[in-house]
Amino acid sequence: MNGSDPRHDDAALVTIAAATVAEAAVAALRAAADERDLAQEVRGIDSLPEREIQPMLATGFEAAGLHPLREVRFPSRAGEPVRSVGTRCDFVLRTSDAPLDLGDEIDAEDDEPDEGPGLFAELDPEPLDASGVSSVMDPESAFWLEVKTGAAC
Repeated sequence: MNGSDPRHDDAALVTIAAATVAEAAVAALRAAADERDLAQEVRGIDSLPEREIQPMLATGFEAAGLHPLREVRFPSRAGEPVRSVGTRCDFVLRTSDAPLDLGDEIDAEDDEPDEGPGLFAELDPEPLDASGVSSVMDPESAFWLEVKTGAAC
């Protein structure tokens, strides 16, 4: 995603500070822990598996004004022919609700002119904002976050 791509305006790239993400995550987990304490639950949030913590984090990110996407496949890589193949990231945080340009070129190869669009063919034109500039977000301007849990030392 270099500056030569005319679909992306480098001046419009807004990065998300790690401190913003950390503060949102701490606030969300603290609120969830307080709810469990108030309910006098036997186990705290530290006993939850990663998949149960993720919705708590998503709520916190939304409360902080971020737009989280869950389980997003990393941008396309050569040799990965289908969208279900590839490593996924737990959260992709965006400053706006714009779609990500993940470089999926799946249907670009081997298209027959007589056939209709393929299953993953992009049917709509790329979204534009009011000024006519693409509203698709460069993946490099998003905050990619992998969540892991583990035993306390």
